[in-house]
Amino acid sequence: MIDTVILEIVISLSAIIDPKRFKPEIGSWIFNQIEYKKFVNNPTNEDKKKWGYLPRLTAYLRGRLLVLKLEFSAHKMLVGNNTNEPEGNYSEAVVSRLREAVEKMGVLLSNEQIKKASVSGFHASKNIILSEGYSSAFVIRELRKADISKKFDIDLKQYRNGGEVLQFYSDHHALVFYDKIRDSEKPAKRAFDKDQTANQKSLFQNLDKQVEILRMEVRLKKGKMKEVFEKICYNNFNPTFEDILNNDLCQKILKYYWNYFFEDNMFLFDMRNNPQNVLNKILSKNKDKKMPLYKIFGLVGLIVCSKDEEGTIGVRNTLDFYKPKNNWSKTKKWLDDYKKDLDKFYLHGFVKDIESQLDEFKPLRIEIKG
Repeated sequence: MIDTVILEIVISLSAIIDPKRFKPEIGSWIFNQIEYKKFVNNPTNEDKKKWGYLPRLTAYLRGRLLVLKLEFSAHKMLVGNNTNEPEGNYSEAVVSRLREAVEKMGVLLSNEQIKKASVSGFHASKNIILSEGYSSAFVIRELRKADISKKFDIDLKQYRNGGEVLQFYSDHHALVFYDKIRDSEKPAKRAFDKDQTANQKSLFQNLDKQVEILRMEVRLKKGKMKEVFEKICYNNFNPTFEDILNNDLCQKILKYYWNYFFEDNMFLFDMRNNPQNVLNKILSKNKDKKMPLYKIFGLVGLIVCSKDEEGTIGVRNTLDFYKPKNNWSKTKKWLDDYKKDLDKFYLHGFVKDIESQLDEFKPLRIEIKG
């Protein structure tokens, strides 16, 4: 499902019906300026109490053009939270509610302007229900072990009162996992989702049963969108807002990122971690090959170390420190045969939870007592 969206629309000055809401105030004088100028219009606490969820607006003067940037959550605009996921074709409803919300903030837009707005960034997301007693915190710590390209920075945040956030990110895109329920319990300054509504915070207070929800998000900026679209066979795709309100697009983006980051790391989630079990598997896979003992035990060590708390990144960093001339790409090729024909029966159950729910892509609904 599409959550956060950043849109840009070229508007006329007459579209600003309440110029005092912008800081600084917008008036005809702005066109006498030659420099770039920014005007901010964010919802106040009073606005939120009166009207509920509202977007953040910023107007930019670029030469003689006045451009309005809108940043908002499509989910929250529609249902007041981004946990319960909308069903069916919800694009018209989102567009209409956004138009109404923007008007309350002092700007007149048409539905058509919003539909055809240029997209400068968006977040594709899915809430994953974890089964078999798995916690989001455990899953996040396991995913942290994956061997990730050095093109990405990795950030793992652990909170004292529960909840964790894992980000693989670069300048133009990011893959994020976090504990949805624990995050909703935190104050805005400490939560990962900084713009939580009252509806969102109250959603988990009276559940019929205890649930664990792992939030998965892919965050795309303009500079990365074209490349990702081509990877998922959306060629020559320059989307407007109505184009990205598309569950097929969102599903393909999330599955592409899941496979890109973790398809080659599934061996890390094999629950058979005993070193002698690993040794048995290696010998079984290589029984017809003349593999020297030093390499067999070296491979056991590499696999066991990779499954440790710091994961393959920890192994790579240790080797970089003590053996700076070591070629990590060549070293990890030792694992190629071991990874082949992996028996998914022995993988942690959270892998099936994530993959099956990405495949089915059914909207999640939280049932509340009463």
